Amino acid sequence: MFKKETFTLEQLLQLDFNIVLWLAVPILISPLILEWIYSYRKKIESYESIFFASLSVGFVKLVLNGLQKVGLYTIILFFYNLLPLGIPHTW
Repeated sequence: MFKKETFTLEQLLQLDFNIVLWLAVPILISPLILEWIYSYRKKIESYESIFFASLSVGFVKLVLNGLQKVGLYTIILFFYNLLPLGIPHTW
């Protein structure tokens, strides 16, 4: 009745979850670029350090969240593949 299927990270990466990244990254970076353009035109020197600090914090946060999700999915797939019965994808 329930056919056992095993999954790998490569199979999960084949699924189409990239639309969120294509929408979120421009929304994240566009205010930073606008802030930099504003400070460049107004000749505000203090914005330069804030811009690079917020940009580096944002990139570090993205990398750490990505590593966390890869680790979590690896653990979930490990235990899912240990199950004796499979769960069908469609009801």
